[in-house]
Amino acid sequence: MIPQPRNQAKVPFPQAVLFDWDDTLIETWPLLYDMYQRVFKAYHTPIPNSETMHEFAVRHGRDNFVRLIGEEQGNQALKDFIKIYDDEFHQNLTPKPGAEDILIQLTEKNIPLGIVSNKNHQAMISEVHALGWEKYFKALTGRCIVGPKPSPEPVFYTLRNMQIASSPSSVWFIGDSIVDHETAVASDCFSVAIHAHHDQGDLSVTNWKQFSEFLSKFFS
Repeated sequence: MIPQPRNQAKVPFPQAVLFDWDDTLIETWPLLYDMYQRVFKAYHTPIPNSETMHEFAVRHGRDNFVRLIGEEQGNQALKDFIKIYDDEFHQNLTPKPGAEDILIQLTEKNIPLGIVSNKNHQAMISEVHALGWEKYFKALTGRCIVGPKPSPEPVFYTLRNMQIASSPSSVWFIGDSIVDHETAVASDCFSVAIHAHHDQGDLSVTNWKQFSEFLSKFFS
């Protein structure tokens, strides 16, 4: 079934499309949660369940990591986690099924694309390049550039870099987490929830195949 927006009359033609990165375009959380579990176990710290830990991770993840393990050992535990991540994540870098098809589909429509992520800026750029996807994007913005989502500033910064002068209301923001939806609302973008465990978003889709079907109908 092709998804329907909450109010189809208000779907703007996208002057640009911005994406979250982790768990939106690439598969992240299952591998990340396994890494969290290993580090928490090494520091004899009970770990929150996957859903709660995911919420901590997308909202000031490093600060929450240190707080959960404790100030005395938290900073060293964070260094251990980053080393595991650096050693293993690139080897397991996996796009979400159909994600690149969407990038191609939108590029063929001459829609400018960008990424706004709460991931470390250089790490995110490295991952984009590892997949050979830099050709699709006009701008990439990570957490350490102008601060984290859900602040609207990363969106505005990215649009300036993309030389998009139109109102953010004509920009689509696509992400998997409630933080992405909050970012879209804060910046007045059209919010698309993908793979989401929440019912927010002006449009909610289960996967990229379903979104592709929506796009085909929308552009027809």
